[in-house]
Amino acid sequence: MKNAPKGVFLRSLEILRYLSLAEGRSMYNSGMTPRLRILLAIFLVLSILAFTLTSMRANQSFVQTAPDQGFGPASAYGVDISGPAEMILDAGEHAFRFTVANTGDSLDDYAISATTTVGQIDVSAVPPVLRVPAHEVRGFVIGVRVPEGVLDGTTGKIRVGAISVSTPLAFDAAYADVRIVGNATPTPAYEIVLPK
Repeated sequence: MKNAPKGVFLRSLEILRYLSLAEGRSMYNSGMTPRLRILLAIFLVLSILAFTLTSMRANQSFVQTAPDQGFGPASAYGVDISGPAEMILDAGEHAFRFTVANTGDSLDDYAISATTTVGQIDVSAVPPVLRVPAHEVRGFVIGVRVPEGVLDGTTGKIRVGAISVSTPLAFDAAYADVRIVGNATPTPAYEIVLPK
C-alpha cells in the first residue's frame, strides 16, 4: 500500500489523540461519558475503514470481480416479447397472439405470465413455459375472457411478461390497452315512492 494516501488515517489519529488525551489523561480515566467513548470507538473504526478503502482504491492490484452466479455471459440470455398494442373486447372468449424472441446466444425456456388492471376479465389462459432456441422467435396465444356485465367503456391494461428460467436478469413485458365495448349492463329502473 505504498501508493495509498495516508492523510485520512493520520488526521483520524490526530483527532482521536486530541479527544482521548486531553489534559494528559487517557480516554478511560478522563471523565468521558460512556456515550462519548462509544462515539470515539465508532469514529476510530470508520476512520480505519475509510483508510483501508482509500488505500485499496489507490493500489490497482486490489480489483475484485463479481463471483460467477451460473448465469453465463450477459449475451447468453435475452428476451423480447411483443403483441397487440390495443384490445377492443366485448363479452365472450378472445384469443390474442404474442411472440417471444430469444435475443441471447443459448436455448432458453421462458415463464409466461399475464395480468390485467381490469378486475372483471380473466387472462389466466397462458402457456406456463415456452422454449425458444437462440436467435429464434416463437408465438403463443393467450385467452381473454370477458364476462357479461362488464360496463361498456371500461378501460385498462393487460401485461404479458416473459422471464428466462435460466436467469431472472432476462425478462420483458408487452402492454396492451384494453377497452370494453358493446357490453353495457342495463340500467335498473327505479320507482320513487314518496311517503304520504
